Amino acid sequence: MVKIYKVTLKALSPLIISKRMGFKGFSYEVEKYIIHGSIVRGALLTKMLEEGEDPITVNRLALSPDYAITPFLATLNEKKSLYINSNIAHSLCFRTKKKIKGVSPVFSLDIENIVSKIRNKTPLEDILAEVFEKHSLKLAETKKTWLMPGETKTCSGSVIVEENRLWFIPSISSNVSIEVGLDHTRGSSAPGMLYAYEHVCEGTVYTGYITVSDNSPLNTILSKREFILSIGRGTTRGFGKVLATAEEIGFNKIKSNISKNLHKLEEPYIALEAVSPVFKLDPLPLPLREKDTVTISSEWLNKLGLPQDYEAEFEIIGILGGYYRYQGWSMRNKAPKLPVKGLSPGSLILAKIKSMKGNPLETLSLLPLIGLDNFASLGFNLVFPLQKDFIQIKPWEVKL
Repeated sequence: MVKIYKVTLKALSPLIISKRMGFKGFSYEVEKYIIHGSIVRGALLTKMLEEGEDPITVNRLALSPDYAITPFLATLNEKKSLYINSNIAHSLCFRTKKKIKGVSPVFSLDIENIVSKIRNKTPLEDILAEVFEKHSLKLAETKKTWLMPGETKTCSGSVIVEENRLWFIPSISSNVSIEVGLDHTRGSSAPGMLYAYEHVCEGTVYTGYITVSDNSPLNTILSKREFILSIGRGTTRGFGKVLATAEEIGFNKIKSNISKNLHKLEEPYIALEAVSPVFKLDPLPLPLREKDTVTISSEWLNKLGLPQDYEAEFEIIGILGGYYRYQGWSMRNKAPKLPVKGLSPGSLILAKIKSMKGNPLETLSLLPLIGLDNFASLGFNLVFPLQKDFIQIKPWEVKL
């Protein structure tokens, strides 16, 4: 079988995970809310090398993975857990511009209504038009100015956390480092050359999961419970040190939470929220399209030590969302990573379940942890199954 670790990352020094180069006078715009799974993977493999692991073993883990890594989302404290009280806002989410109790709450349209109407073969455009119209009328009836048109914004792909039933985007602090440019020919500072970059402040906490085969060498690191990783840019200058805390948890804890969103397992229709970029090889990484067929790879199940009972096949009926391009630099291989274009995090994949083996609840509950195939070892192709929304509170239920 597999082991599931809840892993918390706490920044011990300023953290620089660049989102794009050149931003409002900065050298980099920093990614404050998400640490991609591939970054954590690289840090773990580097840690194994630093602790004397055989390079052949590490290369085998890189080329033939037996683990899956979720994205790590910024949260308020170590007690928050991904998929339980921390998640990514999907395509039907919106937030208010006005702050309530110091935060801008996040609400959602009715996923359950959309999924239930798909089985009647109503065109997706007509379903969405009806849902939006009813929702707009309901908001207008509240007569609350902070819910009127123009007072809300879409927030698909944003990291959100939950407290007292209210979901909101957490506030993550960042700061600026200013350094002097170097004149390498003179071996000293270059007069008048300054450059600045943004960084995430110390103490910021991120949470995610790593699912590992029982026999994986990666367990030697994760079983230590606490260890230091180097993540992002500037690690040779003291940046990017994080304290990783790994805690093995039972699958039932995750399954019980996901089951709240799966109330009609006898129905063949479901929404899959992209938790990380989702793509297919054709032959390069490209986004999924309508009418594509998606399967949980049996080869991938074998790698993780899971039985074939968890096989499933989905036919895509529609997609609500956009595209995302991921690219980066491998510190271990000293080479650029292959650019990946996929569905952006937060996109909703509306699908029909064509076939499924074994317990449907267990099969669907594994998807946010092991993904659809071996690219989940790089943090890709992870989806969160929904038949009803995990955001249950409605805007008209909130009181100022």
